[in-house]
Amino acid sequence: MSSTTPVVAESRLWRALFALPILTLAGFMLRAFAMGEPIAPVLEKMLENSEFTWDGGSVKILKEFYGIPLLDEIFAHITVAFAQLQFFSDPKAYWHSLVFLTDFAGMYMVFLIEGYRPANKFPLVRFPLIIPLLSQLMGIGVVAPIYFFFFLRFYAGV
Repeated sequence: MSSTTPVVAESRLWRALFALPILTLAGFMLRAFAMGEPIAPVLEKMLENSEFTWDGGSVKILKEFYGIPLLDEIFAHITVAFAQLQFFSDPKAYWHSLVFLTDFAGMYMVFLIEGYRPANKFPLVRFPLIIPLLSQLMGIGVVAPIYFFFFLRFYAGV
């Protein structure tokens, strides 16, 4: 027996209110940035000296690569942070970086697949490079809840 009751389309405001608790996750993850404080002075020292050092030697860090000061500064920090993968100077840091990259690859795949789904009308998802780039710069724990909030708010298929 089929129902003849009309389906009421939910409003975008209702969906936004329903998705609001997701944003609290971003607030909790902001505290995770405090975990970077113990390593920050070490990375800053390497950037000041323009040299990544470890027990087995040292490597010069390029101050300019892109020729765009903002990009050069941002990616200099990321490069130094992930240098452990290249030089294996600290086994714990090496495995931490490797696990991070494998986890991030799975999340990137989700954003990539969502970007190519024909039913997806959310404009930010159409460019699957934007969210992972912001996640690399700001942290996936902060960016993902904001992304999913807007996804639930604007997604036409929900």
